[in-house]
Amino acid sequence: MTAVPAHVPSHLVIDPEPLRRHALDADPFANTAVRELPELFYVSEPNPIRGTGHWVATTDSVIREILRDAERFSSHGIAGFSMLLGQQWPLIPLEIDPPLQTEFRRVMAPLLSPARVRTMEGEIRSLAVQLIDKVKDAGRCDFTRAFGTPLPVVIFMRLMGLPLDQLDTFLAWENDLLHSGDPAKRVAAARSIYDFLVRLIEDRRANPVDDLVSTAVTMEVNGRPLTHDEIMGMCYLFFVGGLDTVAATLGYVFHYLATHDDDRRRLAADFSLIPDAIEELMRRHSVVSTRRLVTRDMEFRGVQLKAGDYIECDLSFSGTDPAAFPDPLTVDITRRPNPHLAFGGGPHRCFGSNLARAEMRIGIEEWLTRIPEFHLEPGAELHSHIGVKGLDALPIVWR
Repeated sequence: MTAVPAHVPSHLVIDPEPLRRHALDADPFANTAVRELPELFYVSEPNPIRGTGHWVATTDSVIREILRDAERFSSHGIAGFSMLLGQQWPLIPLEIDPPLQTEFRRVMAPLLSPARVRTMEGEIRSLAVQLIDKVKDAGRCDFTRAFGTPLPVVIFMRLMGLPLDQLDTFLAWENDLLHSGDPAKRVAAARSIYDFLVRLIEDRRANPVDDLVSTAVTMEVNGRPLTHDEIMGMCYLFFVGGLDTVAATLGYVFHYLATHDDDRRRLAADFSLIPDAIEELMRRHSVVSTRRLVTRDMEFRGVQLKAGDYIECDLSFSGTDPAAFPDPLTVDITRRPNPHLAFGGGPHRCFGSNLARAEMRIGIEEWLTRIPEFHLEPGAELHSHIGVKGLDALPIVWR
């Protein structure tokens, strides 16, 4: 534990153990203990990167206000991957604030715009069919390994121009960086990713092709080329963001479909229901947690905050808040409106949301076309992992 700062009242220093108690369950989002806690509380456990305690926001309204206000709540250093290497470059556009962040978003927007994603749908669908056909006759598979991970990861590797024969290596780095909890493994993985990207960026400078790395190398912002640190920050975010979040979400989506026959059959009978179902399943299973840095001393929601404080915003706390979503633990695949924060909110809303939605929609359509009846393997014990929440495995069976 770290020393509690003088401005933090003792009644807001909370033992986080009740929140962690179900963190590794198959459904870590159903932990109702959070509703018994203050809307802002303080945890004195040291952050693995900064070595300090932090605040935790627990309600949709607080999280939403924090994410929307980049002036009071900055994104500077919220991931801290460069800090693991003793460096200071930001992930772009995640760790920079407006107005510079706005300029980067403007020039990056065409990379994964709705129009660009529509041109990729054929490729996504073809890959989905290939992956399903590999396992269809077996009558069983680990969905995570067979489909949930390779579908979005291979698509993003192609976008970045990454060598597909190094898929397992990249996923191992990703796991060590985001999920291991081992400081030495995190540093080693951060270094491996950085060194790989340095070589890839150098190659694309000399031999540009049609991929995201070549685009970053040649991009201009405000009429100037990007610096090396800016290119690295952009490519590092592409690498980390593209290999994890959609795969994690697909695991929980298909776990729900494998255990709720009526809803699965409704979707199989009417594909027009799938887009709303995706929004609802993302709300119910929001896998990402983000942070914000307090920029100045202030009172916020009756709590004294100091410049330099960090606030953890677990987006699943928003999606399961009964004040924002009636009966939040129940999935209603026709729920509307559904203003969830699974993609974040405010200026830093997820840059890849168009692609993520397309991958999930097409993945569900093609799976239900070929394997409409599937179930969780009897006796399967499922476990989630920390960091970006995700199932370690999802064994399913079908006739």
